[in-house]
Amino acid sequence: MIDPQQVAFPASSHGWSLSRHSKLLSTIPHQIEPYIGTFDCDASCFRNGFYRGTMFRFPLRTRPSSLSSSLYDDEKVHRMLFIDV
Repeated sequence: MIDPQQVAFPASSHGWSLSRHSKLLSTIPHQIEPYIGTFDCDASCFRNGFYRGTMFRFPLRTRPSSLSSSLYDDEKVHRMLFIDV
């Protein structure tokens, strides 16, 4: 897990290892729900700390942040995903 805004991890940290903290998943299951069922990812990937591949999750902001001022609404997402040819 990467934290570019350094909210969850200090600047000296290299991120968060799922395999070292897999027991936390029982307390925060909502954090893994978006991944389950996507590209063969299931709960065992999180329990075992291994997924064969790389997944990225991009926040679609509705408010600017210190990381980005790009905002997304339904229309902008639709334009990005459904290009009229």
